[in-house]
Amino acid sequence: MIKKNARFNLVFGISYLFLSLITTQFGYAQREAPASRGENFAREEAENISAEYVNNMGGDLSKRVVATNPDLFPPSLSPLEKMRRLTFYVARADRNGHIDQGQTLKAWQQIQERKARQLGKSFSLSDPIRGSIASPTPTLSQSPEGATSPQSFINWTNIGPVNATYSGRIGVGAIAPDPTNPNIVYVGGATGGVWKTTNGGTSWVPLTDNLPTQGCGALAVDPNNSNIVYCGTGDIMFGAYGTGIYKSTDAGQSWALSTPLNGFIIRIVIDPTNSQRIFAASYFYVLRSLDGGATWAKVFDKFNQGGNSTGQIWDVAINPANPNVVFTTVSAQATDAGIYKSTDGGTTWYKVTSGLPSPDQIWRAQIAISRSSPNVVVALIANTNGNLVGLYKSTDSGETWSKTSLAFT
Repeated sequence: MIKKNARFNLVFGISYLFLSLITTQFGYAQREAPASRGENFAREEAENISAEYVNNMGGDLSKRVVATNPDLFPPSLSPLEKMRRLTFYVARADRNGHIDQGQTLKAWQQIQERKARQLGKSFSLSDPIRGSIASPTPTLSQSPEGATSPQSFINWTNIGPVNATYSGRIGVGAIAPDPTNPNIVYVGGATGGVWKTTNGGTSWVPLTDNLPTQGCGALAVDPNNSNIVYCGTGDIMFGAYGTGIYKSTDAGQSWALSTPLNGFIIRIVIDPTNSQRIFAASYFYVLRSLDGGATWAKVFDKFNQGGNSTGQIWDVAINPANPNVVFTTVSAQATDAGIYKSTDGGTTWYKVTSGLPSPDQIWRAQIAISRSSPNVVVALIANTNGNLVGLYKSTDSGETWSKTSLAFT
């Protein structure tokens, strides 16, 4: 949700961290308030899941899936995380345990080729994909939500989009304002595609109904050319599988596949001084493009570079004053979990630890850099139970950190 009549410049600000606070690993609100009996029971059940139980779930097919896909099921996975991945991937595996992670894009491509042949034409993945031609959603009655809660930091008003075909949460990386017009905002639903408003949220238009997936985890508008929009598909929370990163050069009217990618894109950031340089955080690694999305390369891949991380890259942020300084976060109960920094534009990385929690306390971390004081960096960290560890602040560009006194109770 977005506050009405705000300037919508939430992409790089601390407001995203507050949004992250109420978005746990399942996308639902949890706070460090006393839990109900049901919540405690569910938490105890999750903590008591045994490795033996998970290893036996799903029978022989699950065992074949684990054996055939070691990159998805490394030995360092906790029983709970392994159970989640089995639940998601077993349904997508063949009888031998092989997972064709590109099957959604392949099936969609075959349909488009068949349609093109019927019209006596040809189809290529490099062809622009027209966006939706749909009427704007009806104006939403302005009803405040959550404003009466004592834990509310900001009073919010739900401004949509509201439509019968819209579904899914809006992730912290899937809100992108136009840098030149605060009334223009793009939002992406976990399973509902990309939507756009040009009147400050009064009405919304869907833009990606014709894409092969409706899962959207990240959006970014070029700070130097607002007609250029990037859409990272897939959403890790709701299991909406993605097919890659798409690029629009006409403000969302049409899209072209920038890079095929099986999985989930969680954040996209663009160098404000050089629009050709773009970073994208997926669940397993960080990608970088140096040519405006024409080509991409992995620049941070902790698991495949010898670490014992299970992946789970949750964020990437770029210093607006010195774009050679880039941060990313690794989460999920691994000794590699924490915050990483690059000072050479993402080519090499090192872990920053001074003042931060131990790796076993970092299940998810979101990071933001102050635009007015770029040496100030803040990180919101949650533990394995989904509870807040704290809001941490650095005043020396991430080298040292201290826990703030801000209380989330």
